[in-house]
Amino acid sequence: MFAYTGLTSISVGNDSTIGYGAFAYCEDLTTVDLGNNVTIEDYAFYGCENLTSISIPESVEYIDISSSAFDNSGISKTEANWENDVLYIGHFLVKASRYLYGTYVVKEGTRQICKSAFRYCTELVSVILPEGVVYVDNYAFSKCEQLSKVYLPGTLKVIGEDAFA
Repeated sequence: MFAYTGLTSISVGNDSTIGYGAFAYCEDLTTVDLGNNVTIEDYAFYGCENLTSISIPESVEYIDISSSAFDNSGISKTEANWENDVLYIGHFLVKASRYLYGTYVVKEGTRQICKSAFRYCTELVSVILPEGVVYVDNYAFSKCEQLSKVYLPGTLKVIGEDAFA
């Protein structure tokens, strides 16, 4: 693990896993370049306050990202990464505020709804996924007690385990 080190940038190769808290509190870390088929576990970049850039190849359709991977980081604290209380990194919808309510329309160009992204959005009633969304990951909408309508696009290939539990 590299937590608490002075790293300033990292490149993660294809078919890699960034483990639980692996880069937590790397306060000098500013950029991360990701390869294909990368898994990013809980709190991987927690507290990386200067992390403002994640580069994901255009060809990547799926990344196994935990919704807490970027908590308390520059990524989650940068307003430009949030749209209507939802955190996006590139084509990936990573995390929604638990205070969403009513209907939410996912941003055009989104390819994946990440693991646990909308978990505990208890006042969310409906979600519209645009064409182009390919993956709805595990637990993406779990514990959304009021969710009664989800509009799924024809491009959808995978609905993960307990996505709507």
